[in-house]
Amino acid sequence: GLNYKYWIDERFAIGWYNNIVALTYVINSDTHQDLERKTPFTTSIVGVFKPWKNLSIFTGPGLEIEKNKTLFVFRFGVEYGFPLSNDWYLIPRFIFDNLGGDIQAFTVGIGVSKRF
Repeated sequence: GLNYKYWIDERFAIGWYNNIVALTYVINSDTHQDLERKTPFTTSIVGVFKPWKNLSIFTGPGLEIEKNKTLFVFRFGVEYGFPLSNDWYLIPRFIFDNLGGDIQAFTVGIGVSKRF
């Protein structure tokens, strides 16, 4: 995925988080019977709070876009930036997405970040 954060101050930021799930799967739930999801793209605008060192908590609304159906997403996540060098960071992240009704997704990811 590709993410961008604008830091308002040392502890608060506004972020634009985007990712693609490179999978095809079918959702079977009470509200969405046999809803096929093929390589969905998720985009969200999040508020970011950094309570301690390089630990960030983020949350906000977004969309999961896919050719069969676009779903509203409410995202919550936690990430930690391990410093590398020259303002580069290695960032593991854990994301929980609520896609409405009884559909939830949990994602574990890792990224590389450059702070400007």
